[in-house]
Order: sequence, then structure tokens, then C-alpha cells
Amino acid sequence: FGGRHPQPQEAITEPLPDQSRLAALGRSQAGANTTATTGSTFNYKGSAGQAIAAFNYANLDLNNTSHSFPAGTVGISGTFTNISSNTPTQGTINFNGTNQSMTNSFNFYNLSLAGASNMAFTNYTIGVAGAFNPGAQTTAGTNYTMQYTGTNQTIAAFTYYTLNLTGT
Repeated sequence: FGGRHPQPQEAITEPLPDQSRLAALGRSQAGANTTATTGSTFNYKGSAGQAIAAFNYANLDLNNTSHSFPAGTVGISGTFTNISSNTPTQGTINFNGTNQSMTNSFNFYNLSLAGASNMAFTNYTIGVAGAFNPGAQTTAGTNYTMQYTGTNQTIAAFTYYTLNLTGT
């Protein structure tokens, strides 16, 4: 980012330039920053158990197994890529951009589309163990499956393509 290479455990206090890419192999903290710049990508590629910071990301890539999701909210305004076997056990992922789509199937704990417009789940299975908040969206494309996997869940008012209730 900007030709500089942060050292392990170094705090990055300035905003990332647009379209930049930052990879984290260890622990990350958002600090005073709350939102990534337009088009930037944050790539978590550390070992198992790497903690993901509660932060508003432009693009978020998860490239290793079993990341630890925060109890708070992870916001994503661009692309979410999951090239690993992650299953969050807490927290909320909030898609809040325009014309977003999933790049593969994923099991969410809480899923929110508050602030999103034209979100598409086309061709994937979307699991939700906690709550699903569709925001102002009324549907999410075609040929997808929404799967409620938790206990005593409330089914959100939404036009589902395929709906599975596998929880108890």
C-alpha cells in the first residue's frame, strides 16, 4: 500500500488508497478507522483461528480455514470471497453496497442486507444460523437456496427462490 510494507503487528493509521490490497497474516485491528476506501481489498490469509476485525470493508477475501468472526458487525460494500471453510458462530455480516453478489456458498451466523441494493445470491446456498435481516430487499436473484440452520429462528419476510428449514 503506497509502496510501503507494514511489519508484523505494526499499526496502520492512515487510510488505504483506493483500489489498494492489504494482506493480513496475523492479528489486525481497525483502530480509529471504521471504513475502508472504495475498491480496496482486505485479504485475511493467516493460519487457523485468525481473528477478523469488526470493520466496514470495501472487498473482503478469506483465504484460509476457520477464521474467528467478531461479536460485532463486519460490513462489506463490495465483493466477499471465501476460499476456505468458515462457519461463524457469532456476529453479523452486513452487505451494504450496490449490485453485490456472492462468489460462493457460505454459512452466516447473522446476515443483514441493510443498506444493500440489488444483492444477488444466484447459484449458491446461503446458510443462516441466527437472524436474517433483508433490509429493503424483497428478493435476491434466482436459483439459490436460503437455508435456516439455527434453533427457534424467525423466518424473515422475503421472496425466497428455495427455502430450507434444517434447524430445530
